[in-house]
Order: sequence, then C-alpha cells, then structure tokens
Amino acid sequence: MLTRFMFAIVALLPAAAALGDTPKDLAKLFPKDTLGFACRAGADAAGRMAEGTSFGDLVADPEMRRFTTSVCAAIDGFIRAQARNEGVPPEMVEGSLRVLHDFWTRPVAMGVIDFQLSEDKQSVDAAIVCHVGKDAARLAADVEALLVTAGAPAQEVEFAGHKFTIADPDEKDFRPLFGAVGEYFVILHGERSAEVIQRIETGGPNLSDDETLAACRNRIAGDDDTRSMAMYINVDRVAAKLKALAVDIAGPDRGDVEKVCSVLNALGLENLAGVAWESHYRKGGCYDAMYFHTPGGGRGLLAAGGKAITEDDLQLIPKNARWASAANVELAAGLRALLTHAKSMDPEAAQHISGVESIAQGVLGMPPVDFLELFGDTFVVYDAPDSGGIWFTGAVLIVDCRDTDKAEKAMTQLVRSVASMIAGEVAMDVKTLEHKDYKIRYINAAGQPVPVAPAWAVRDGRLIMGLYPQMVASTLDRLAEGNLRDTSILANEDFKKARSVLGDLGTSFTYTNTTDGVRALYPFALIAGQIGAAMAQGEGIDIDVTAIPSLRTLEKYIHGQVQFTQTNGDGTLVTSYGAIPFGVNSMAPASVMVAPMTAAILLPSLSRARELSKRTVCAADLRGIGQAMYIHAQDDGRFPSDFQTLIDENNITTKMLICPSTNHVVGDALDACYVIVPGQTTYSDPSNVLVYERRENHDGEGVNVLFQDGHVQFISIEELDRRLEETRQRLEKAGN
Repeated sequence: MLTRFMFAIVALLPAAAALGDTPKDLAKLFPKDTLGFACRAGADAAGRMAEGTSFGDLVADPEMRRFTTSVCAAIDGFIRAQARNEGVPPEMVEGSLRVLHDFWTRPVAMGVIDFQLSEDKQSVDAAIVCHVGKDAARLAADVEALLVTAGAPAQEVEFAGHKFTIADPDEKDFRPLFGAVGEYFVILHGERSAEVIQRIETGGPNLSDDETLAACRNRIAGDDDTRSMAMYINVDRVAAKLKALAVDIAGPDRGDVEKVCSVLNALGLENLAGVAWESHYRKGGCYDAMYFHTPGGGRGLLAAGGKAITEDDLQLIPKNARWASAANVELAAGLRALLTHAKSMDPEAAQHISGVESIAQGVLGMPPVDFLELFGDTFVVYDAPDSGGIWFTGAVLIVDCRDTDKAEKAMTQLVRSVASMIAGEVAMDVKTLEHKDYKIRYINAAGQPVPVAPAWAVRDGRLIMGLYPQMVASTLDRLAEGNLRDTSILANEDFKKARSVLGDLGTSFTYTNTTDGVRALYPFALIAGQIGAAMAQGEGIDIDVTAIPSLRTLEKYIHGQVQFTQTNGDGTLVTSYGAIPFGVNSMAPASVMVAPMTAAILLPSLSRARELSKRTVCAADLRGIGQAMYIHAQDDGRFPSDFQTLIDENNITTKMLICPSTNHVVGDALDACYVIVPGQTTYSDPSNVLVYERRENHDGEGVNVLFQDGHVQFISIEELDRRLEETRQRLEKAGN
C-alpha cells in the first residue's frame, strides 16, 4: 500500500507551486576532488530563467496552462482518493507533498566524493544537498515523520558535531544520514561527506576551484543566473580508480587491463581530464553545451586542429531541410588507427580482424582503408521535402572525393561484387541514367521486391548519393541553380539565430527542423492522448483529452535546433541552441540515414557476408589448433591423435573446437566439428591433411582444412576427398 502510494504521488511533481530562491552554485559545497557532480536550479529559478524564451512562452500559454492544470488536478484528486481508500494517514499525504514540493522547486545537487572498492573495503562517500532556506529543519522533520509513519526504525545519531537521523540503524553497508545544516537539507553517506558540512559552515577549497571544472565552465560560458542543470565528471580521478580496481580484480591477467588502457590511450582518451554538460536559458532559447577538457591538446578522437566546415559546405544543404548534418572526418585514418590498436590487443582477435579485412577487400576490390582514402574528409547529409521521400527515405549524402573516377569505379566494383555473391537470388547490376550534363549510376535489382534503387553521381569533385536516382537528379538540379546561399541553410532564420548564439561553425554541424517534427508527431500524440485519457477515466482519473494544446499553439513557440562542434588546443565543445531544453541531437537522424544508404547496397548479401565471417573464425581456430599441435610435438615430433590432449595441456580451449556455422555447443563431442587425421609427425609430407572440418559445417559449400605445414585453406568437398585420399596413401606408404 505504502509503496503504491509513494510511486503515485511522484506524478504531482510538476504541480508544485513556485517559491522564490536565488540561484546557487552548489558546487561550492563539495570538496575540490569530488569525482562526479550533478545539479539542477529548481523549478523556481528555472521558471524565472525561462521567462522571455520560446520554452517559457510555451509553458505560459493559456492552452498549455489549461493542459498542465487539468492533468495535475485530476492526478491529485485520484491520489488523494486512493490514499483515503487505502487508509494512508492525511498527514502522510500532506508531508509527502511538501517533501516533493521542496525537492522540485529548490536547488538540488548530488556529488560522489570518493569510492573504495576492494576485497578489504567497499565504501562510497556521497551527498545530496537541497537549499531550502529557513525551511530546512521543517523539511528534515517532514522526512523523519514519513519514515516513522511508514514504520521505519529511524534513529537519531551524531555525525560531525550535528544531530542527524538514520533511516535503518541495523543496516551495515548502506547507512545514509539526513538532517538540516543551516539553510540546507542534506543526505550524507560515508566519512568524507562530513566535508560538505564543513563547506556549508566555514567554506574552504571546493569543487568550483577545480581547474578542470573551471576550464569547462569558462569554455561553456555560463553563469549561475542562466544555468538550469549541470553535470561534471572528473575523468582523470575516476579513470585512475577504475583502472586500479580492474587491475586488482584481474590479478594475474592484469596485462589484459594494460592492453585495454593502451588502446584507449591511443584513441586519445588518456588526455581527457574531465567532461562537463550544462543547460542554460539564453537569448530567447535553450542553450546546451558539453565540453571535453584535454589540457595541453587532445589526441586521437579529441585531437585539435581538425578542418572546420565552411559556408561552401553548408550551401549544399537546402533551406527547408527537415534535418541535416555536415562534418569533417578522416574516416580512412580513423579506421587505420582502430584496426592497428584492435589487432594489438590479442593475437586471436587480430586473426579474426584480418579475416574480415580479407573478405572486405574481396568485395571492394581493394583494402578497406584504401577504399575510404578515395573520399575526402567532408561529409554532408540531409533530408528535404524536395527530395520526395518520406521519413528518412529522402536522405541525400554528399561526399568530397580525392579521385572521382576511382571512386565511381570502386562503387561499381562494390555493387558487382555483391551481385556475384548473391547470384541466383537477386539479379543486380549498375545502370546509367543520362540527366542533362551528368550521368547517374543506380542499382537495378530484379527478382525480388527491393524497395530502393540506390544511386550516385559526380559533380564538382563530390559524390552525391541517394536511395533513388530521382533524389540524386533533384540535388543536381538544385546545385545548378546559381546562387546557392539564398536557397541554402545559410538563409534559414532558425540557423541564423542559432549561429548568433553558438559562434563559429567548427568541425561539425547538425540541424533539426523541430517544427516539422512536432507537426509529423502531433497526430500520433492525439491518438495516444485519447487512448490514455479513456483508460485513465476508467481508473477514476478525470482527464479531458480536449486539454491537449492545438498544433497551431505548439508551432508558435517551436523553432529549429542547431548544434556545432568546436575544437581548440584545450578541448572540444559541443553546443546546441533551440526551443526546448536538453537539445535535440541532430546527429541521430543523420547517422541513422547514412547506414541505410550503404546497407541498401549491401543488404541482399548480409547473410552471405555473415557466413563468410564464420568461415574466417573457423580458419583462425584451425590455425590456433595447428600451433597447439606443433607445441605438443616439440619433444618427440609426434602430433596428438585427439583434441583432449591439447585441452589437457592448456594449449586450446573447447570453444575453439566449435564451428560457428553449426548448432554445436561447448559440452558436445570434441570432434563434433573438426576431425584429426592421426599418425602424423612434423616430418610427414607438408601437403598432408592434418585437421579438417566435417562436410556439413558450411552446408556443403566447402570446408576449412589445416595442412601439415600449418597453413589453412577453404576447399570444396570434392577437393577434400581427393586430399584425404592422397594423405592416406602417403601415410600407408610411410608405414603409419
């Protein structure tokens, strides 16, 4: 009963009445070396910050007020009725409302000061602080009264010279204390939480003095009068503690931890000191910023000096885009670094990765890194009504090319490689459409109901891709119209307003037409609202669906969301500006679309590619088995006649004996997937079959074979039979 009541009452949070409060920097109440921190200004201060912004005007609109008031009143009546029916004391109801009211409306912060996780000690030092002014003691009394009414064994204790209440004194590990300290209600846990009390009463070095947090705040350019929410993680200290914990847990395998750390370092994360995120109300809108602090210059993923996007890049995006993204990314260099570091972690993983690279090279006609190097570092993707698509199908991708002729040939090679792999299932080829002065290549598929015809063309050193040739043609026509600036995103009013707030373009840009999004989702919201209201009325909650604001009202206050990424020698700043708090990450639709455009070309061959990948795993496992057999044969030159010997010697694992193309699992017979040809030595004929796969492993398409000289080859069933017979004859002749 009590649990149900407490969960239900949380729904009243938005209905809490506003009380005055001055913005507080609660970071000043936590030690300087605090690991993680989060805070919110409270509904009172946030409401004042939002005045005059698009979001504040939306909340203040009469239709929106009617909606929030009616919904909250209905929920309030339902909760009070349920409380009476279940015998919840009235004072508990009122006390719960006051507690929730205080936490909703007043500034609140939480910080993890320290933690220790080892065999000898498991502890967390943390605190929650709520600034409630003269009502701090009353809030503490309300919380204590709720515990007593609920039957909790609350007990008064002394901590750091103050009287606090502990909810369950019999609990050994988790013992949070709560009470009032001056104008603050605090919840404390761990010995170091006493430092929060000290800073409330006498001050001292605090988190706002931390060099990394200060650098983040300086770059974000926020202040207490506009900051509605914030989070901060001291990555340096957290990473050091987690690494120590991982090394302690790993024990003799701590070398694996070092390998993982070396890869993270190579990616540039070793120089990441801290990360901060803040949400502000500024210049009529909502401004969000995240800063990655890399003092002395970032490396790898956070390297400074990346090429900034230009207005010429943005002119490619239509003014009325539904969403858009532009970025400068060195994909080839990134893939090369990723492959290098991934292979360095583990020899077995390196074998698997090399196998996948070989498959990709066979499909592309060149190594994957070489394929990516055909393209430049500027990528632009967008969806606009003129494309003619629905949802994300109208996306167009424009990529700089270092060599357009080779890029076109590589695309054609890719399609034809895929076509050869799926021959018999789908007849697929590249056809050409003459469109004015340009040639549009597109994929024509016959034999299956393929819903897209991915297409591409080259113009001015750029490759233009779309899911249909009509979309590529539409893009070519727009780019030929002349003055692109007046028809591009540069002339979009939402973009121009956001740019005045966010500043320089930076290395990436994203845009979301939030108004279009609201317009598209509104019909579904009405349907869901009607269904929800009907169900709520059946439960006794009198909610009127007519209280939902009209689309016209919502459109008055919503405007587009813009995001920039800017990198300098001290860190990377990601900022966004729009109508709603928390930002709308435009990279989501962009990245969601780039993948389908590529997948549309490769989709028919995915099952085939998965099977090829499984063959690669088999081959890698067989090579590992071969190495283990040679280790066994070091003493007398004889190879083992069974797999159990290799397992007993800890030279292989049972998992290596399972072909991923089969349904066999660890625990089945050791020779369920692979067979040893016994009676051989290191002096046997190098062309002898040493271990081979069972014929059914890959549906009769062939088998991987380990030969006596250690190499592995995928051959047909007929070839296997011939090689086995030759091996048998040679062994008989040698007397084995």
